[in-house]
Amino acid sequence: MIIKNKLRLPREFVLNSENIKYIQSSLHKRPISSYDSFIKRCFRYFLKIFHVYELIKKPKYLILSRNIKALFVKNIEQWYALYMLLKNHTDIIKVQLKMRRGSILSGAYQCERLNEIEQIIRKFGPDSILEYGSATSSAMFAKLAGDKIYFQTTDELKWWLEKLFDSLPHSLKLKVNAILAKTKVDKVEFELVISYDTAHDRYFDFIYVDGPYNEGPKILSSERLAEVKDPSGYLPNYDTELLWENGIYPKIIVIDGRRSTVRRLILKGVKHYKIYLKSAYSRGLKNDVIYYLYHTILIRKDVII
Repeated sequence: MIIKNKLRLPREFVLNSENIKYIQSSLHKRPISSYDSFIKRCFRYFLKIFHVYELIKKPKYLILSRNIKALFVKNIEQWYALYMLLKNHTDIIKVQLKMRRGSILSGAYQCERLNEIEQIIRKFGPDSILEYGSATSSAMFAKLAGDKIYFQTTDELKWWLEKLFDSLPHSLKLKVNAILAKTKVDKVEFELVISYDTAHDRYFDFIYVDGPYNEGPKILSSERLAEVKDPSGYLPNYDTELLWENGIYPKIIVIDGRRSTVRRLILKGVKHYKIYLKSAYSRGLKNDVIYYLYHTILIRKDVII
């Protein structure tokens, strides 16, 4: 069978994950003064990408190269997340770029996670937000919180909080209530856990767990490392459990990755919460109500979804 109107991809399209890495590294190397113009060019580029994606889904292109289609399907969520940030949150992208200059962050940019954070907040509409572990997500929470939602973030590194505030636009600085707190490691039920050494006595509708830093080999002595229970070597983050011990049960608890933390919260929270694992932890099984790729969500049982 011959297709007369053969789809020709523009020469600049290389349909693999290297595109994302190229755009990210290009942004990272550019002077901050050039961000606006470069972001606009990236946005126009993404419009072309999604135009091509819509075309290849049409029946007349069904026999288009399987490799091209597979690459689109594989990377479309990355593309879409960055596209949505470029479209709606260029201010957040700038915060992320500034925070990564000369910092400890070196992995992939968190476009997908930031996109999910926006979806989750808009879905549940909390009245107050508490974040454990500050980063670009703090900027997103502050923006989504606006003037009506109280937002507080806690971190153990003074220089990191200073970098966050230096990276935030003035309008968002006023909306971030930052708490600097040391961390502590305790042994609970024969397992080492880590938490912030601060009060856990205030109610928040929404808790986001992305801290404190919990990689055992980097924060523990070799002697104590042998006491880490989780095979991954990561300590569970214990702050949520401390809230529960004080009779505080937030409506929504969201955990970014952190398998060791999720393991404990499942065991301890099943009485009060409906639990929806991130897709990698649930072996890819979709749930019709809640399904996120990067976040595990605990929803208090009296909350109507």
